[in-house]
Amino acid sequence: MKRLIHLNLVTATVIFAISSSKAQIKVFNTDQVQVGALWWPTFPSSKQLFINGGLEVREYPGTGMFIQNYHNLYNGTWYDDPSIVSHFNYGGWVGTPGQAMFAVYTNFLYAAGVQITSDERLKTNIKTITSKDALEKIKLIKSYTYDYNDAMLINIEEKKKEALLKGGKNQIGFMAQELAQILPEAVKVDEKNGTYSVNYIMLIPVLVEAVKEQQTKIAELEQKITELKQK
Repeated sequence: MKRLIHLNLVTATVIFAISSSKAQIKVFNTDQVQVGALWWPTFPSSKQLFINGGLEVREYPGTGMFIQNYHNLYNGTWYDDPSIVSHFNYGGWVGTPGQAMFAVYTNFLYAAGVQITSDERLKTNIKTITSKDALEKIKLIKSYTYDYNDAMLINIEEKKKEALLKGGKNQIGFMAQELAQILPEAVKVDEKNGTYSVNYIMLIPVLVEAVKEQQTKIAELEQKITELKQK
């Protein structure tokens, strides 16, 4: 009997704590939950949970954390798609130098610049690329124009799918399966779905060496032409 009375008292205390106007956690009569102080007299969001302040979410110990939404994060006048938005320009980071993401899957990436880590101190087994070998490989690569199909657009409404397909038209590039036979270092196969992808950045050093080889041959031909003219 004493245990039952004690439980009721504790429950009443918790209800009072989360319902107080100055509480750290407040449950509204609309079943919406606020964490932290409010700037407004009423719940400021149409969503179920509003958090005012820093947020840290982690799974430890564990193998990772999975977050998924089945509908839009914000259906109002601001955003029609799931979004992670900074309050100011240049106001956020994804990962840190010591806590980087392993992979990011996206359709389009817009950025003012992309820096690829290339510090010599982070590398081993360093070998030079010979110009002759580079030119021979470049000569084997075929370039294409193409449109993306809808094979990757799974569980997407038709209107959104049409917009994505439109954005995927008139592309220029290589066929990853073909490139894998010439420059396997630049091709990766996703272990989850078997999709081939190309690291186009890796082709730049090969192109540089191929141009050097071409310039060497051009210089040799120019020298021969000069010698023939002098005879």
